[in-house]
Amino acid sequence: MAEKLIVIGGTAAGLSAASRARKEKPDMEIQVFEKSGFVSYGACGLPYFVGGLIHDINDLVAINAESLKNMRNISAWIHHEVLLIDPEKKEVSVKNLDTDQVSIHSYDKLVIATGAVPVVPPIPGIHSDGVYYLRNMEDGIRLKAAAREHGRVCIIGGGAIGLEAAEELRNAGLSVSVYEQFPRLLPFLDNAFSQALEDTLIKHGINVHTGTQIAEILSENGKASGIRTAFGEIEPSDIILVSAGVKPAGALAEQAGLALGLKGGIIVDDEMRTSHKDIWGLRRLRADEEQDYRKTSLRPPGHNRQQAGAHCRR
Repeated sequence: MAEKLIVIGGTAAGLSAASRARKEKPDMEIQVFEKSGFVSYGACGLPYFVGGLIHDINDLVAINAESLKNMRNISAWIHHEVLLIDPEKKEVSVKNLDTDQVSIHSYDKLVIATGAVPVVPPIPGIHSDGVYYLRNMEDGIRLKAAAREHGRVCIIGGGAIGLEAAEELRNAGLSVSVYEQFPRLLPFLDNAFSQALEDTLIKHGINVHTGTQIAEILSENGKASGIRTAFGEIEPSDIILVSAGVKPAGALAEQAGLALGLKGGIIVDDEMRTSHKDIWGLRRLRADEEQDYRKTSLRPPGHNRQQAGAHCRR
């Protein structure tokens, strides 16, 4: 019987690992389970789909599930969420989100490529209807539909995604306000660059509020209607886009008993192997040999997704 690899997560990292494993082991059975309705897409293009620069959401897709099977002999299942990992039995429980049916799948090797999830700030009203995030394709579809129907948007967070969305939504004709709690936008840049960025946004009609925390998302009948700042200022809005960063999606790994860092990232060795010998992690924590685990930090995956797929041959 052929060795079996299961990959949890069907975006760039997971499919890179799966494709590398296929090259290393042509006879290996490879299954990919993806919770959303798309695989192998460029999430960085979502703001430009929302604003209308990219018209067809499928233009962000590099390869779909059918082509993965036909071209690479990799079985990819969309709308399939892995609910549970049993490292001792080497099994995963998978729910078909279209039918609600749960099935058990065994594996010899497992790759966890669940990526990251949006940070949800502890702001009153954050769970109201009309509050949006921009992390996956379905997020983009929902936000674009809302932008077609409404004219005002407040963006919480002045990071790269929030600012790209601000530009595109403004180009689409919406009134846009950006609220950033830090004293300036993109604070990792030199101050001169941050100021130039803010000046450019203002020049193009985007309202920028730095050093401003959001105290509450206002709502009427459960639907977001605006924001109130910590200074007591109120701005009405039809759409609230939260762009407050991301954190590792570590819930599955934690449930499986894998070693995690303080920020929730999976701790892996130089071969991207987790604390369990038959499970690899792609996102995104490495523990340097000279460091105590308490001092670990998040690092971008880079070529690590390929590395994990290569080591799965062992």
